[in-house]
Amino acid sequence: MLVNLEVDDAEHERVRDLVRVVLPLRSVSFGQRHFIAEGPDGVLVDVITPIPPTGEYADPPA
Repeated sequence: MLVNLEVDDAEHERVRDLVRVVLPLRSVSFGQRHFIAEGPDGVLVDVITPIPPTGEYADPPA
């Protein structure tokens, strides 16, 4: 199971200190800054902050 959790950018550091990170913090061109953590019960949590898209996602075709 994967759960998405949207937080302010400032929350990333605080949350990372409380969990086991399985995918490090990264920014992706479709407009997310995120990391994935594993909860004690094995549930994965994708901690996301929306950011402006870049590259091909910044100006999609009309």
